[in-house]
Order: sequence, then C-alpha cells, then structure tokens
Amino acid sequence: VVVRYLSNGDLDSTFDSDGRAVTSGEITYGYALAIQNDSRIVIAGNVWTGSKYDIAIVRLQSNGSMDNSFDGDGKRFVSVSPDADIRGLALQPDGRIVVAGRGGNEFLVARLNATGSLDTAFDGDGMARPPTGSGSDRAYDVAIQADGKIVAVGSAFNGDSNDFLVRRFLTNGELDPEFGEDGKAQAAFYSYSAESAYTAALQTDGKILAAGDSFGVMRFRSDGTLDTTFDA
Repeated sequence: VVVRYLSNGDLDSTFDSDGRAVTSGEITYGYALAIQNDSRIVIAGNVWTGSKYDIAIVRLQSNGSMDNSFDGDGKRFVSVSPDADIRGLALQPDGRIVVAGRGGNEFLVARLNATGSLDTAFDGDGMARPPTGSGSDRAYDVAIQADGKIVAVGSAFNGDSNDFLVRRFLTNGELDPEFGEDGKAQAAFYSYSAESAYTAALQTDGKILAAGDSFGVMRFRSDGTLDTTFDA
C-alpha cells in the first residue's frame, strides 16, 4: 500500500479516492519509494511467489492509479535465484530504475528500463551480482552520481561479523576499478560488533556518506578510501 498525506497531515483524498493506493493483489512488500520528474511514483521491494521472494517494482500515476505503461499493468516482478531482498531504489535522469539488495547471499544491483524491462546493457542481463567470497554481502541503499556511476551501501562479512560496505559500479554494471579494492570499500567502527550501512548520501565533491549501525556515519573519498578529515 502507498499512502499520501496533505501538508497538514490529513489523508489526500485525490490520491486513489481515499489517500491509499493498494498496488498489487500478490503478497508484496515495499521498502523504497521515489518520485520521477513527471510525478509518477516508483516503489521497490519484494513479492512472495509461494516458495521464494523475487524483486517487485510498481509504478503509479500521480493520482494513485496503476501506470499501465510500465510493463503493461504497472507491476514488474523479476525472478532471482534462490531469492531476493530489495531495500534500495534510485532513479536515473534518463528514466531508468536502479534497485539494490540481496540475491541469495550475494550483493545485488539491478537496473530496469523506464518501460519495466530489464536493462540488458547492465552487466549483460540487467543484474550485477559481484562475488562475495565466503560470507554474505547485501545492499540496503543505492544512489546515482552525477557522472552516472552507481553507489550502493550495505554490509560485508569480515570473517567474524559484518562491516560497512560500499561498492561503486560503472554505468555498464561492472565494478569500478578506480574505487577501493576492485570497486569495493569496507570498514568498521568496532572489530567485535556487527555493523551495516543502511543509507547513503553523495556530496557534490564526490565524497560518499554512509550511515548505519552504532548510530555511525562514515565518509569515503571518491577513490574509496576513508576520509580521515571526517571527525578527525
């Protein structure tokens, strides 16, 4: 369900007649939302298929009705093996939709065209799932740089617990070799605690902010190294 409120906190009755839009007949969960420049509303999350979770993306008109120009009925479900958990959403200026989360135990970033089809120019099949080693990596948020590169933050297993994780992708879905170690930057506040980055923000100078567990905020330089001038 998507709910819209007026600026005074009342439900907006112009939005699907009662302020509430039920977007799907399936068992779906929306975890991220963004508004396009044309005021259409995009929601990303998961859909239960009866045996596993897949990617779910829904697009609404500004009045709360389903946008049938998006995959024919306003809904796009993408099968991921063994299952998916999508938590992050970002919109590119060209209308393409980027989502981030987990595919099985792997970090997952997927890109769709504005029509709802997978963008096969992105890592060959529309989904980038970089190797995670022996642990379980996942993304919680994603943002688009001004140059089109994609930044996703989440968590990575360090052998004992989880660290903050930042990955940067080129526009074609490949990891950016100029960022961190093969496109990956990983850091922790405390070696003994499990820590994940749940949200990200991009500065105009190219630095990346990641916030999450321990009520902590880290700042990375554009090359993926920790910015030691932050809280020095």
